[in-house]
Amino acid sequence: MFSENRKRIFINEKGLGFFFFFLSVFDFFCFHGLNFFFFFLFFQMFKPTTIFSNIFSEIG
Repeated sequence: MFSENRKRIFINEKGLGFFFFFLSVFDFFCFHGLNFFFFFLFFQMFKPTTIFSNIFSEIG
């Protein structure tokens, strides 16, 4: 019973770790993604490329 509880706690900790990792990645894209978005618009204005636009359409 003790080992079973330990296993459950370990799984929960792994889940929390993944959740916080996902949160930090989401945070990064929220704040730094805006800069990337403006840079991308600037880049598209002067040198439009189908590869980048395809990647951007797949992301967003």
